[in-house]
Amino acid sequence: MRNATVIDEKVLNECLNEITRALLQSDVQFKLVRDMQTNIKKIVNLDDLAAGHNKRKIIQQAIFYELCKMLDPG
Repeated sequence: MRNATVIDEKVLNECLNEITRALLQSDVQFKLVRDMQTNIKKIVNLDDLAAGHNKRKIIQQAIFYELCKMLDPG
């Protein structure tokens, strides 16, 4: 995602796939990973983001939030 000039659905999916692989290799439950992906895609709705928003930063914040929620669900 760092090297992408245009942030679109393809870049978001590649980023999520990389994170998913790392989590699954670390023995994180599939359901948690699937829920994380779904939540991130809900938060980062690229079609609804207005021009001028920093999509990269929004994606990073969503991923950080979901990973923190995974570690401390309460």
